[in-house]
Amino acid sequence: MKYLSMVTLLGLGALFVSCDEVADNINEADILAALEELVAADEVFSIDGLSDDGLFDDDYDQSEVLGKALADTLWPRDYAGFRWGLRVTDRSVLIDFDNIGADTIYATITGTITGLFRSGGWQFGVDSVRVITDTLTKQFTMVTTRRAYFINTGDTGDPRKDWKIKGLTAVLGTVGSNVSLDRLSFSLSDDSTTYFALDKSEVLTRFFNRESLPRFRDRLPVRVLADISNMEPMLPVASGEMVVLRHGRGMAGFSRRRINDLGLYADEVALDDTFSGWWKPRGMPDQPHVHRLHAEVIDLRSLLVADEDLHLEFIGLPYRIGTGVQEPPF
Repeated sequence: MKYLSMVTLLGLGALFVSCDEVADNINEADILAALEELVAADEVFSIDGLSDDGLFDDDYDQSEVLGKALADTLWPRDYAGFRWGLRVTDRSVLIDFDNIGADTIYATITGTITGLFRSGGWQFGVDSVRVITDTLTKQFTMVTTRRAYFINTGDTGDPRKDWKIKGLTAVLGTVGSNVSLDRLSFSLSDDSTTYFALDKSEVLTRFFNRESLPRFRDRLPVRVLADISNMEPMLPVASGEMVVLRHGRGMAGFSRRRINDLGLYADEVALDDTFSGWWKPRGMPDQPHVHRLHAEVIDLRSLLVADEDLHLEFIGLPYRIGTGVQEPPF
């Protein structure tokens, strides 16, 4: 049996209900409503950091030619560099429960995110100030999916107390269909052995214990590898894709870091569709806070070609900051 529910996430904790309102007779609808509240109130399900509000606005507001009509393609040879950002304008979530009536209930959590994507080529102006000379702006709709399960822990008559989130998967987000993030793996700086890996095929089947999320040491460099594939002809620009890591916690605590497929730094083989780079997690160790890492691949045609739709895919992984020289990932 399945149950569908539409929830609009306006803020964590926004769906709490007073304990005084618990019904005397707990029925199926009461339990499912309580599970919705658990999802809405738990920061582990947040995708904060996906929206580049600052980059989207600040990287463009100094240009005197922001409204300039652009050519069909922004060729890299014509610019010193590029800026780009996403702005999320609306988000809703559909929760599909199954195994209802048992002591363990599963849920598929599907999000629909709409927003704007903007990219621009810049040149150095007076006093080496970066001036945006051409821009692209595109609307997008992203679909995100993850799984979770809940267990019954008591019989107090209040489902908000009797149920808890036991496990959840990473989140997979997709816009368009051209690019795929096939595998994400991590190794420590002093050891080439894979510390932790996640294939795209297991994103929605591999559950992490809510109380034992993947952990990384504060400021210990981690080598990140992202295997990607591109289903469409690529622009003749490097590998034809860009891979970015977004990491941090909260609305304002996120950073972006590019990794490369050019055989430079942590990347051993150029243009083999495996992007690599060093990532240094930061945070207070052994705190209950949940951090998030979003690894995303974007097709350069989306970034540079005016009439090309946005093609982007990301895997989002919750993690904590821990201690210990060789701490296990879970």
